[in-house]
Amino acid sequence: MALYCDGCFNNFTKPYAWGSVVDQNEKDMIITNFDGFKIENKKLLGTKSNQTRNIILCKFDDVKSQQNNGAELLSFIYSLKIALKDNKYKVIYSDSDLIVKWWSKTGISSSNKNCSIEKKKLIEESIKLRKEFEGKGGKVIKIKGDDNIADLGLHK
Repeated sequence: MALYCDGCFNNFTKPYAWGSVVDQNEKDMIITNFDGFKIENKKLLGTKSNQTRNIILCKFDDVKSQQNNGAELLSFIYSLKIALKDNKYKVIYSDSDLIVKWWSKTGISSSNKNCSIEKKKLIEESIKLRKEFEGKGGKVIKIKGDDNIADLGLHK
């Protein structure tokens, strides 16, 4: 079984970025008050506007416009925590190169060295959780944004 995670930030989500996690059947996997994440139920954007989903809210002070990266990170961590609690989830899909190839593998790249202390701690947590997940046979797979069923809608 698989989990899909995504994050977005735009004029409709401001001042926060939103993070989403669903299973392969598009079932919302975010539950209220899970490990201190700030959760709200929001209407989805764009073509999915008649649906609602629980989303992770986040806002990091170290960036002004790239808030979506923080939401991608939090939704990825949330996915890892779900998968580590419930061993039936063996694959996590994300459309974020930054999360899949960098932050959750090697940490902060030179282009992101000015991350806040809070974000650096979250990046370190993602590395630890990913190693544990993959150590138990789990896989993290980069997919195209169009194939990500955790997509929250309306990217422009």
